[in-house]
Amino acid sequence: MFEDGSAAILVNELGRGAVITVPLSLAESSRLMPGLVRDVLDFALARHGLKRPFDIDGIDGDMDAVVASGDGRPAVAVANYGPGPVEIAIAALSLEPGRRYALIDLASGTRTARLGRQLSPWRAKVPGHGFVAFRVIPE
Repeated sequence: MFEDGSAAILVNELGRGAVITVPLSLAESSRLMPGLVRDVLDFALARHGLKRPFDIDGIDGDMDAVVASGDGRPAVAVANYGPGPVEIAIAALSLEPGRRYALIDLASGTRTARLGRQLSPWRAKVPGHGFVAFRVIPE
């Protein structure tokens, strides 16, 4: 809800789906209310029995992110189209406490093992005109 009492988002059921309306651009919404944007994505995914495998902070307008989790081994890739490096934070959202996981840098093959919640979040520097890609696997 906005300060003036008006709705920050509207959800209208339509057939077997829903139309979600946010009265700001995605850029404005992400900058001003990133939690709301995450909630909208979570709502849309939950309608299909899906969950986000990662939370990614620090992405700007010159970047793209791709996530996958279909095989139970979540992966994330972030591309930076800008000229300078950008530091991001990535949090895996579905780790079991106390379980060991390996974080694999898919570009270099580097592998580190950590316990559940100690793995997340981790920081990565995405080089200018470059990318980073990681996979989290249980050990």
